[in-house]
Amino acid sequence: MAADKLHVYILDDGRRKEFEQFAFEAGCGYKIRPDNFHAKAGNINTALKSMTSPFVTIFDCDHVPTRSFLQMTIGGCCAIQAGDAPDPAPFLFARSV
Repeated sequence: MAADKLHVYILDDGRRKEFEQFAFEAGCGYKIRPDNFHAKAGNINTALKSMTSPFVTIFDCDHVPTRSFLQMTIGGCCAIQAGDAPDPAPFLFARSV
């Protein structure tokens, strides 16, 4: 995946300078908001308003995705054109005995 298509942000409701510094050093975006209204959901909703990405995933600070996370979840969906998405089979084939 091209680096210009992947954006990572730290959403910090604590407005901590050390998190801001870490984000800068790690090459991540850093987003804060002026209040803590609606806790985590409010934090996420506020951040989503400023993003234009077609896909978003959220990890809490104690979650670490596997290396293949994006391939396994998004896969080649970006390459599929409208009308080209395969339909799942509505039935199972019986095995020959």
